[in-house]
Parts: sequence; structure tokens; C-alpha cells
Amino acid sequence: MYELFSEECRENEIPQEEIPKKWLYADIFNTEFNLSFKEPNNDTCDTCDEFIIKLKENLPNETQHKYLLRGHTHMEVDSVHARIERQMKASPDFSIITPWDWQQLMRLCNSNFKVREMQTLDFKNFNY
Repeated sequence: MYELFSEECRENEIPQEEIPKKWLYADIFNTEFNLSFKEPNNDTCDTCDEFIIKLKENLPNETQHKYLLRGHTHMEVDSVHARIERQMKASPDFSIITPWDWQQLMRLCNSNFKVREMQTLDFKNFNY
């Protein structure tokens, strides 16, 4: 407010010496008008404070995250993985030692997904 007052004085061409200092301006408002200048202690109203308190009381302190619930997640490869797992359980004597064994296992699943045989040089060729 003091800045507005001093700007008004300059617009009315009052000499700089006659414009009261900030301490005098605040003292006059404090003593004669019983108004003081200070920043507010809080910036919220009582209604907002009550609402925030009610929200904090009703919210649980813990948040539970449940990842990968059965039936709630779906990825395109889930069915492929399930078939492979079923085939592995169905043939317990089948062991996977080499990459070729994985290829054989996927062929045993009797499914329509594509198995591509790759050589070492294919891993450097990014055209697939």
C-alpha cells in the first residue's frame, strides 16, 4: 500500500522531501486508524481447513497396490506363455538345456505362433 501511496504522491507532483517515509506511514495507520500491515499467518479459510481435516481423517494411512491380479491383466504373450508352461508340466521328463530345446518345446505346444530358427549371424541382421 505504501508503494501505491508514494506513486500517487509522485503523480500529483509532491516533492520527494514531503512524502512521508514508510515507517511514518505505517505508524499513522497503526495509531490513528488502528490498522497494521503484516503478512497473514495462514492463507486458507475455516471452511477449507475443515474440509482438509475431514479428508485426512477418512483416508487410510496405507496404500495397497495390487499388481498382476489374475484375470485383471492381459498381455498378448500371456496365452503363449501359458501354453508353454502347460506343455512343460505335461512332460516332466523333457529338459531344456540348449536353445534348440526351447524351439522343440514351442513346437510341441501345437499352437499357431511362429518359431523362427536363427543362426548367430541373424542376431546382427536387424531386418527381421
